[in-house]
Amino acid sequence: MRINLGPFRARIPRVSDRALPEQNATVATGVDLRSGEIRPFRQSALVEAIGAGNWGTIFRWYEDGGTSHWLQFPPDVDVVQGPVADDVWQRIYWTGDIRYGEPRMSYTGPIQTGGGAMPNVSYKLGVPAPASQLSIDPDQEITGDIAQIFNERPIRVQTVEPHGLETGELVNFDIEAESPEAGFNDLAEFLNGNDFQITVTEEDEFTLDNSDAFNIDYSAFISGTFIQYFNPALKDTRFYVHTYVTTLGEEGPPSEPSASVALGHTQKVTLELPLLEPTDAEGRLIEKRRIYRTATGTQSAQFQFVGEVDIAELSFRDEVHTEDLGETLASAEWDPPESTLEGLRVAAQGFGVGHFDNVVAFSEPYRLHAWPTSYQQALDYQVVAIELVDDGVVVGTTGRPYIIQGIEPRSMSPRRLSSNYACVSARSMASLGYAALYATSQGLVMVSGGMAKLITAAVVTEIEWARYAPRTIHAYAHQGRYIGFYDAGGGQQGGFIFDPRSPESGLVDLGFWVKSGFVDPRERFLYLLDADNNILRWDDPDQPPEPFLWRSKTFVTARPLNLSVAKIAADNYPVTMALIADGIRRYQRDVTTPDPFPMPAGYLGREWEIELSGAAHVQDAQIADSYEELE
Repeated sequence: MRINLGPFRARIPRVSDRALPEQNATVATGVDLRSGEIRPFRQSALVEAIGAGNWGTIFRWYEDGGTSHWLQFPPDVDVVQGPVADDVWQRIYWTGDIRYGEPRMSYTGPIQTGGGAMPNVSYKLGVPAPASQLSIDPDQEITGDIAQIFNERPIRVQTVEPHGLETGELVNFDIEAESPEAGFNDLAEFLNGNDFQITVTEEDEFTLDNSDAFNIDYSAFISGTFIQYFNPALKDTRFYVHTYVTTLGEEGPPSEPSASVALGHTQKVTLELPLLEPTDAEGRLIEKRRIYRTATGTQSAQFQFVGEVDIAELSFRDEVHTEDLGETLASAEWDPPESTLEGLRVAAQGFGVGHFDNVVAFSEPYRLHAWPTSYQQALDYQVVAIELVDDGVVVGTTGRPYIIQGIEPRSMSPRRLSSNYACVSARSMASLGYAALYATSQGLVMVSGGMAKLITAAVVTEIEWARYAPRTIHAYAHQGRYIGFYDAGGGQQGGFIFDPRSPESGLVDLGFWVKSGFVDPRERFLYLLDADNNILRWDDPDQPPEPFLWRSKTFVTARPLNLSVAKIAADNYPVTMALIADGIRRYQRDVTTPDPFPMPAGYLGREWEIELSGAAHVQDAQIADSYEELE
């Protein structure tokens, strides 16, 4: 009779110790079994001790140039780096911070300001719409006194003061001329009551287009005035709005449109700018105001850029011609995020994703301060967690899961999946790229390819899974594996590893618990925050191996035997082996060579377990009742 162990696999709690496949274990703690060998994990390396405080979230932030800092937050905070490539501001965004109760952001400079835990200074995320409309004071039509009118082709008019008119405008006259003598035309009758298009020649002169006095004898000019004239039928009806702009160039949605004003083509207006409301300014970096106006006659027309001023300015002079207006207002729907937004993520397309209540929200691409309400998707259940996968956004709810798909935020489409797997822990959801996994009361569910599957159905029953306290699980996707930690209370804390690509391999226990973790996308490491607020680099290759413990299934022999010889193949030694017969630990030995070795005789057994421990790589183990049985 020979028991041959290897390749090695982990625990399958739902299967009895006797019925397990031969490769699986009843105990598998601190073992990396991906190769089929038993390989211990390396010890964790201390990276930074962040000191006392209610810290539960860590994030590695990189300055321009590659210098990194560990940022620390209260528990259950979701932090993302800004999606803009080569962002000079090196912005970060986060949700779920209990210190503020609203989404926040910070950037290089304020993050490091002062001492202590970073980020030191932060701001409200989003830019509000101004609460007050703009007040409009249109210029009156220009009028002035005339110094002289010359009999020329075209007629030239000289004014007493600079006239302020522009070429192409129209003017009316109110003049007095000498009574015409025989053979003269009445200049007053020709000019008064008509409108003339002008060409400006000097600041105090203009000519009347299409007029001729060179060959016509007019009565002599005595005195009079001109007045700018705008044809009422050709006036533009304008509306104005204004927006706030931050130090970082982030623009918010516009105010309500102003009252309408009908203006001539070149007519100027002065805008009265309202003071920045204290509630809008608090916790924000608003420093400028942008002004837009319609180019046609209704509020539904597009608003185009007129100018930008410092937020302290209280008036603005609009002298921009319609043909010189700038770009169309882009921020019409750039609402600030909901104050209760949480679960922040950034999609590969550059837009943010978050949730509140039963709503999944999306930001404008590459503008995480702008969250149009028109992009929101309301679902049938309360949203618990979201995660990004290759084919969309996986949404875990208090009921059925959803997948939301689309190439850009305004066209996202939700689909409710058929399986009724409620997510019981927001922090348990982790993305492997091709799939997202999360904890339910029944086990781990994997959403992939538009389907939800209880991926641990063959590994744990609902009863065994309850020992992992699924409502407390927080998890991380690392090197294709799902690494979770749980706190069942009463000192029952721990961690586990599950590989969804080979669920039959089972669960590996980690034998320790941490408060949170962080997977650095620039490296292959998982960083952990332990109960003493130490940041650790888990399984550090430069550290010595951690001791492991692996125990086989229960092998049952057809008749009582004495298994009296064994051998262990390993890359180095010692490896500690223990033999358990009928529940009694009969023998334990530190194996130091690959050679076969004898074990005590003098007893018989029918139920056998083999336990291996140590810090070496174990390729296989054999136990038999004679040397001839060993390979």
